[in-house]
Amino acid sequence: MGDWYLAYFAKTEKLAGSRAIVPEGRRRTAKRHEIMAYHQPRNRRRSERYPAELLVCIYHRGERVGEYWTRDVSQGGIGLCPGKIMFWRGTRLEVQLFSSSRGRAIARRVPAIVRHCTSRGMGLKFRAGELLALP
Repeated sequence: MGDWYLAYFAKTEKLAGSRAIVPEGRRRTAKRHEIMAYHQPRNRRRSERYPAELLVCIYHRGERVGEYWTRDVSQGGIGLCPGKIMFWRGTRLEVQLFSSSRGRAIARRVPAIVRHCTSRGMGLKFRAGELLALP
């Protein structure tokens, strides 16, 4: 571990009025929860997300599994609201979007993979290699 975070935590202890006494010559190692409290993950998205409420049909291994509503859509993926069936991370699916006004299919099935699945819904990433291979 670098000296920069040791100096940082030494400053924060002094500012907080901590009574922790560290013997001269010994360095205090930061606890994991102290480091994680200051950790803020960066946004790693390559494309902007846009809020959208579209009806989506999900297919798994060629069989229609169910209908879901989208939360947001981007060029690289799609966020779905929770449904009856949730899939494990890494599951390969196919997505078919429907027009909200006409109720008809917008596009053919688009290959996707589940990136995350929580109580707030699922995040699907479009599989670019297979997407380009579509006729």
